[in-house]
Amino acid sequence: LLLAQDHWISIESQFNRLRNGKTYLDRRIRERNKGEIIFEWGVSDFMNQIGSEVMLFSTVFYHQEEAVLNLMHINSLQRTRNGNLLVGLGTNGVCYLSKKDRRCDWILGGASDEFSLTPEQQPNFAHSAFLGRDEKDIHLFSNYPMPMLRKQSSRVLRYGIDAKAKTIRSFEVLRENKEFTHLMGSLQLVDGVFNIGSGLRIYGHFDFIEQKDGVETLTLNFKSSAEMAYRFYREPFGL
Repeated sequence: LLLAQDHWISIESQFNRLRNGKTYLDRRIRERNKGEIIFEWGVSDFMNQIGSEVMLFSTVFYHQEEAVLNLMHINSLQRTRNGNLLVGLGTNGVCYLSKKDRRCDWILGGASDEFSLTPEQQPNFAHSAFLGRDEKDIHLFSNYPMPMLRKQSSRVLRYGIDAKAKTIRSFEVLRENKEFTHLMGSLQLVDGVFNIGSGLRIYGHFDFIEQKDGVETLTLNFKSSAEMAYRFYREPFGL
């Protein structure tokens, strides 16, 4: 996120170790001003807050022949009007990060959910989470097999929230794909139109959909060998 010249927020990574000695990838959010780090938060801080090194999901990759755990995937950032951050935590839901306290004021979804979500409401592998202008609504792309519901589903979800009381005022499935898109999706809202991107990883099949008031207004389908392509956005200001 570029805030001004020489002032930005980025997602970076470094290696760290759990108490059991295993190495994990500590994804970090860092804010820099003229090259100086003025704010930092990441996976290790989240684990310290929830008091656990046990995550809902982890994958393993190898670095110089050493197994490295990928415990949490920070995949989206939104800077709110008061300068705090809405952070997409992959399988660990979404958190509202207070920059002053360097802690999550609240966590929606995942193993540390504070909103008492039902299985139907749980976001899984959440991507592109964002708050509405009044910060009373959250939209996100949710994508994961849900064995408790006996289905695999990629969905666009909207939550009406009371952040202070940590309760759900309303819940709505704005779109449900017929095919599971294997962890891949993006979401954007411009002038009342949802721009939805998704990628079916195995088959290299990708979609870009515009949807307004529950009706598709534009659909683009294409195939590509770039199997990780799944974030598609429309330029907000048009051409």
